[in-house]
Amino acid sequence: MAVLDEVLIEEKDRLLRMQSRMQSEYNELPQGCLSKKMIHGSCCYYLQHREGDKVVSKYVNAADVDDLSKKIDRRRSLKKSLREIDSQLKKIQKVVK
Repeated sequence: MAVLDEVLIEEKDRLLRMQSRMQSEYNELPQGCLSKKMIHGSCCYYLQHREGDKVVSKYVNAADVDDLSKKIDRRRSLKKSLREIDSQLKKIQKVVK
């Protein structure tokens, strides 16, 4: 049983390191979503996110939309991965005490 415990502890450490790296990257990426609005016949893009009860919109240049969209998708992907890591860590915590 000691070998299994060692493997689980190593896996826990690996997951914690991954979680730390992912969390720091997640915090650096922009939060919210892109919205596209037609204003006077031209497309305008806005990054929208919540601050408390308010929705805050920030104008985004059309040249920056693709890059920002990729960053937002990366943030969503990281959020999903972080949830999975949390789930795995909880399972390991139950077995290793």
